[in-house]
Amino acid sequence: MLLGITRFEIRYQLKNPVFWVAIAVFFLLGFGLTASENVQVGTPGSVHENAPYAIAIATAILTIFYLFIVTAFVANAIVRDDSSGFAPIVRATSVTKTQIVLGRFLGGLIVAWLGYLAVPLGMAVGSSMPWVDPETVGPQKLAYYAWNFAIFAMPNILLTSAILFALATTLRSMMASYIGAVVLVMGYLVTVSIAGQKIEYRETFARFEPLGNGALRETTRYWTQADMNGRLVDLAGLLLFNRLFAIALAIAFLGLTLWRFSMTERAPSKRRLRKLAKRDARDARLSAVPALLDGGRVTARDATPSRLVQFMTRLRIEVRQVLTSPGLIVLVLFAIGNSGAGLWLGQSTYGTTNHPTLAATVGTIRGTFSAILLMIAAFYGGELVWRERDRRLNEIIDSTPVPSWVMTVPKILAIFVVLLVVNVAAMLTGMAYQLIGGAPQLGVLQYLGWFIVPAAIDGLLIAVLAVVMQVLSPNKYVGWGLLFVWFVGSIFL
Repeated sequence: MLLGITRFEIRYQLKNPVFWVAIAVFFLLGFGLTASENVQVGTPGSVHENAPYAIAIATAILTIFYLFIVTAFVANAIVRDDSSGFAPIVRATSVTKTQIVLGRFLGGLIVAWLGYLAVPLGMAVGSSMPWVDPETVGPQKLAYYAWNFAIFAMPNILLTSAILFALATTLRSMMASYIGAVVLVMGYLVTVSIAGQKIEYRETFARFEPLGNGALRETTRYWTQADMNGRLVDLAGLLLFNRLFAIALAIAFLGLTLWRFSMTERAPSKRRLRKLAKRDARDARLSAVPALLDGGRVTARDATPSRLVQFMTRLRIEVRQVLTSPGLIVLVLFAIGNSGAGLWLGQSTYGTTNHPTLAATVGTIRGTFSAILLMIAAFYGGELVWRERDRRLNEIIDSTPVPSWVMTVPKILAIFVVLLVVNVAAMLTGMAYQLIGGAPQLGVLQYLGWFIVPAAIDGLLIAVLAVVMQVLSPNKYVGWGLLFVWFVGSIFL
């Protein structure tokens, strides 16, 4: 039964367009790293494009961003039964919870490993392009790609899959899983930028940093150019401990998933019970109202519906939904934490803390928010554009006498409101940093002119791009992939 569930999951995911979009995106990433002269990932200029050291660095670093693809594979596997309504049928069979959990996890994990093979394949193809300078390319050896994939990609994807699988099993929500993926990625980047740069924490960071980047840096710290171009990383010492630590963490999270997963229906939460009670009370009040038979006195308020009224109604609905969603609270808290970490724990060029001047504070906040705003816009763009289809209301809405722009423009403005709220939270964090640091003036008008207004313009453009990508895509995962390709292309080009 376990193998049957695993095979079914692999077949299902291989037919999923997300798998092929992930292959295309990460193939282009690997291709761009070796075929473009504009991009280098932590390698000195004298190191070959296809050197084993360069392949190891790229393989380890790109697993951080592959975490979003892993969410679509692994988290979707355990949430899919509940979202499709098929869960009661599965629970009524003789299959055990261990078979369900391990079968779904192994199927998603194998597909995630297969999808990440696009990175070394893209690097190999990119380094073979005719426009690449032959002086920057070394010999093509399968061992360079296979060894680094085995010791970096496979344990990293195993760990991230186990974490996201546990999160999806606990919360039973794809949205919560994607928000968790965003928090994990940005939290990891902030932690690396802070702890990874301090000499006193270097060895400890290399030992316990779960994705192996610190251990790789520490192991190869004193390598020469010849070592980087022709030597494989030895799986021993610090790197061996780090890889075993990552696998142990993955097993721990998978054990947590097995412990938390239940074959019985989950009881509604207290919040859900309160909502059901309010709904029953409302239905009771409505049913108590006596029926009126004089229907001729009922008239429409407006004979011809106003486009402005329709637009404002949709705008209120979209904005209210994003402002009351639990994801916004998480994003605002993350914006505060990310800005605070960059301000209080960041260092200047000469290794000393910055004085809390207005220009330095605004510059630090803006520098930490470019990628975050794109991730937020991409996430909400997919959720808002495809919300009606996910809830099977699209045909009802399509039959109403409402033009397309009345439905689309409010979604753009709702994303813009989310980005504006996140930027305001970052601005308030910067002002708090200045007050605590003893700044002589806050400069509220300067914040508005230097940060809020430019960020609002950028946010509006990003919101338009996110919605356009989703409208032109066959599903939201393809839209996310296209937006990611645009982001990567803007870096390479």
